[in-house]
Amino acid sequence: MNFTKEDILGVLDTYDLENITIATICSHSSLQIFDGARKEGFKTLGICLRAPPKYYDAFPLAKPDEFLVLDRYDQLLDKVEELKAKNVIIVPHGSFIAYMGTDKFAELGLPTFGNRNVLEWESDRKKERQWLVGAGIHMPDVIEDPRDIDGPVMVKYDGAQGGKGFFIAKSYEDFVEHIDDTKTFTIQRFITGTRYYLHYFYSPIKEDGYTLSKGTLEMLSMDRRVESNADEIFRLGSPQRTHGSRHHSDICCDRKRAARCQRIFTAAYF
Repeated sequence: MNFTKEDILGVLDTYDLENITIATICSHSSLQIFDGARKEGFKTLGICLRAPPKYYDAFPLAKPDEFLVLDRYDQLLDKVEELKAKNVIIVPHGSFIAYMGTDKFAELGLPTFGNRNVLEWESDRKKERQWLVGAGIHMPDVIEDPRDIDGPVMVKYDGAQGGKGFFIAKSYEDFVEHIDDTKTFTIQRFITGTRYYLHYFYSPIKEDGYTLSKGTLEMLSMDRRVESNADEIFRLGSPQRTHGSRHHSDICCDRKRAARCQRIFTAAYF
């Protein structure tokens, strides 16, 4: 069953608005969500599998007040009444949709922060591109036919996969060797340059700040993320080409690098 806006507004009518709980699936994205929710005075609930993640002990300000532990993410559909009793509002993120799936999420009869119809567009790279290009955003060229590959391209599978859902190909033969044709993919020309991630908040209600045709846009911050595999693998070529061929010394080096990054991030975040 897909829920309409009227269905969700009906649920909100039963909520104690002075006792709201912000909930989301535990992942790297949830750190900022829980930290921000706590600063705004909301209770928080983390949704996870099998056991609460230990990494929250390293980020105490972002640790949710309580956890909902499941065996599978689709079991969340069976917990709707329990979550309604806690006045839960779901804040979705990329990992949330990748883990649960857009179809199952549409069946979740709980209030959601933002427009839940957006999530189908975000999880489909062709729809996402149509959206961004329509807004005037410059995007890498898409190659529709892999036989037209004449230089480095990035082949991306749909969905958020933590830096794993892609590979680099330099020719059609390279593409054929590594492609998983059971998955939906997009081929884009590889663009060199410096990557930054912009964090912003759009409100259709506020009137102060950078005004748009409707509402305002607030720039919050900018960061540079370092994903050990995604960033370092370009020095060796395609990730799939080097899979399974790593030496023990490489693995040890990665572990030391990851530990060092965690210490730096902990100091910077808090």
